Amino acid sequence: MKTGRLFHIIHRLLRDGRTTAPALARELEVSVRTIYRDIDALCEAGVPVVTEPGKGGGLSLMEGFALPGTLMSPQEQAQLLVAVKTAGSLTGADPSGLMLKLGALFRRQESNWLAVDLSRWGCPAGRDKRFDLLQQAIRDLECVRFAYTGAGGSGQRTVQPARLVYKASAWYLQGFCLTRQAFRTFKLNRMHHLETTGEHFTPLPEPPPIENFTNSADYPEVRLRFPAELAFRVYDEFDSDAITEEPDGSLTVTARMPLDDGWLCGYLLSFGGGAQVLAPESLKSDLAAHVRRMSAIYRDSFSDCRNLT
Repeated sequence: MKTGRLFHIIHRLLRDGRTTAPALARELEVSVRTIYRDIDALCEAGVPVVTEPGKGGGLSLMEGFALPGTLMSPQEQAQLLVAVKTAGSLTGADPSGLMLKLGALFRRQESNWLAVDLSRWGCPAGRDKRFDLLQQAIRDLECVRFAYTGAGGSGQRTVQPARLVYKASAWYLQGFCLTRQAFRTFKLNRMHHLETTGEHFTPLPEPPPIENFTNSADYPEVRLRFPAELAFRVYDEFDSDAITEEPDGSLTVTARMPLDDGWLCGYLLSFGGGAQVLAPESLKSDLAAHVRRMSAIYRDSFSDCRNLT
């Protein structure tokens, strides 16, 4: 409890620059005497808290103060180092310099027990320039323009960027689309010819959360059956609560998924014919239509081959 109070006091002083002992006492629901004991403890730990008496006085940190690493427990230090290493892989940045500085700050040598590489197989890891450009545009409140390829086709978009989100192994941009006049979510991998426009905007409200199709109550319920040999993919891609193991080893999945953009049929076909739709009937018809179109393409190809022979 005391450690939590000490961090609260430091955070308050770093954020606001100055406060008073009575104000801290009210926030932390302790006595003013307890606050002064906490201030003494911080000074003993090397945190230079300056006390100025009289009107307009109060508590502040000495100019140039940086938070000492010794105020964090060994477990907290380890958690921060893991977070930095993971964040480096997410953004493509090299975290080695920051890891070295944090190790010196914490007076510990972190063993290389964790490696995080979120790049796709067959693609070299590297920093995505789109991420850097969008990150700066969000900070500068500057509009961006790009060509976007979605399920409904390709088109030009101008967006007021609000937030970058990493979800389901991919980066997404949330922003206010000036074309649609609404918040939209864009996958970075589908963005091309990205550039800033030089036009600035006022800060945006909080974007809505990115939907997770396996939990969204707005989507219809879908029931699927998979053979036992595809269990590795089923457990990778669906929540365990949505999976039922059948007596013959097959797996039944019950989940809420979108039906209206053509994505689901393509996703089910990625199982190589192993996904069987149990419900709804409309999805069975859509998937069968996709299969017939694919069959027609290759039937013509085989027919050409036979004619050549």
